[in-house]
Amino acid sequence: MNQFHLGYVDLSWILSRNCFAISSRNDNFTSADVVTMTIQTLAKFSNSLGLTCDKLLLFRDTWDSSMKGYIRTHMLREAGAPVDYKGDRKYMTKWRFEEIKNDPNSTEEDIKKAEKELHFNEVKNESKNILINELGKFGISTISVPGYEFDDLATIASHLLYNAEKPSVIISRDSDLLYSTSPSCYVWQPPLSNKPPRLVSYEEAYNELLPDRFKGKLQLYQYFGLSNATGAIGHNNMSRTLAEGKKVDDA
Repeated sequence: MNQFHLGYVDLSWILSRNCFAISSRNDNFTSADVVTMTIQTLAKFSNSLGLTCDKLLLFRDTWDSSMKGYIRTHMLREAGAPVDYKGDRKYMTKWRFEEIKNDPNSTEEDIKKAEKELHFNEVKNESKNILINELGKFGISTISVPGYEFDDLATIASHLLYNAEKPSVIISRDSDLLYSTSPSCYVWQPPLSNKPPRLVSYEEAYNELLPDRFKGKLQLYQYFGLSNATGAIGHNNMSRTLAEGKKVDDA
């Protein structure tokens, strides 16, 4: 009998992990290399690491053009906040590479670095599309909602299963996902370097992450969203959610 009902796999995490692992050995890696390694990783969860699920699902971040980003971007913009969510992250595109390549101030090292980043991103994106389009044929479907990221979807899914007879599990090394747990949904952090795998329950995450003054008042994900918005925790360049000049009561 399997340990968990559903396994929610962080597609962005598993792709990044495998792309970095392969690119460290081979600069000319291809989507075939990444897809093969990803399938092997999914199989390894149960075959070698003892994490067994009735069904695995891939969850992905999905950009929404109507919101010009994610739901957070939209909400912050509607609130009049001068915030560019994840704006501190730079993504190498063909257009940006050509700009660097044609810049007379760019060194040969700059161009080689940009070319390597472009290849990495193109292979990762191609691999993602293959996994999304093909793995469903073998019973591993991909869940996506325009404007929502993995942690949003994982939180919703974990709470929809609140009264489930059998628990489910979020699979990611991203520590932010600890805030997405519920009494019926664990987080399993795969092994990393010298760190063993870790299975975290809702109770453990609640006691570890939620300050005492918020216990009984906020859910974990509510606290995470509030803390992200005020810049207390998180790394998504969300330092403020209020338009200049507005006042709010202290939390």
